[in-house]
Amino acid sequence: MREIAAICLVLSSTVSWCAAQDDLLRRAAQLDSEGKCAEAEQYYKQAFTRAPSSPAVLNNFGNHHLTCGRPEAAREYFERLLKLVPAHPNANLQLARMAAEAKQGAKALAYLAHVKSSNPAILLLRAEALHWAGRRAEAANALDGVERDARANLPV
Repeated sequence: MREIAAICLVLSSTVSWCAAQDDLLRRAAQLDSEGKCAEAEQYYKQAFTRAPSSPAVLNNFGNHHLTCGRPEAAREYFERLLKLVPAHPNANLQLARMAAEAKQGAKALAYLAHVKSSNPAILLLRAEALHWAGRRAEAANALDGVERDARANLPV
């Protein structure tokens, strides 16, 4: 019976801790959406101090840095996240965008290999990465595909 009570205590404190972390991240995201980067930063720092290996904290802190115009700081958090979750879609997507902006096509394509989406913005990013990787014909074909899809989805 004591074992069950101990397990229940651990579970309840874990649930409470997760709720507190979620609350910090929600408050920080709200402040980000209001353009209050400095205020949001404090909440992200608290969340990071409490859970430096939390995928949610790393992802949200990375997004925060992008929102606030600090891509190099964002890169650090997304790279940490990929060490924990190599196929994390948002971290791979954001790092692919940064690589494409730096004209590092092969690096962008390596990140995009983990992003399974046919969203037009991602298809365009993939075409850009192909271009910067020197794969011009494949880039042109990718752009043609995006154009075909866009025409097919136009209202009649």
